[in-house]
Amino acid sequence: MTIDTKEKLRQAGDLLTSFRGYYIVSQALSIAITELDKVSEEHKEVNKIKDMELLYELFNVAEAGVEDEIERVVKYFSER
Repeated sequence: MTIDTKEKLRQAGDLLTSFRGYYIVSQALSIAITELDKVSEEHKEVNKIKDMELLYELFNVAEAGVEDEIERVVKYFSER
């Protein structure tokens, strides 16, 4: 992993664990869920929508102040 990549990961992690990051991810997931829900039943990717809804709940709850849990998740994925 290059220094540039490590720095980008650090910046992304910082953003993701900030209120602004929570809001951006929450908003993106909300839009994605709404749009994917419009797809006809035969082409709808239900499992992906359910996963996005789970993530949306996590990031929406994060706005209410569960920063420690979000940091734990981000740390877990950044160490992989």
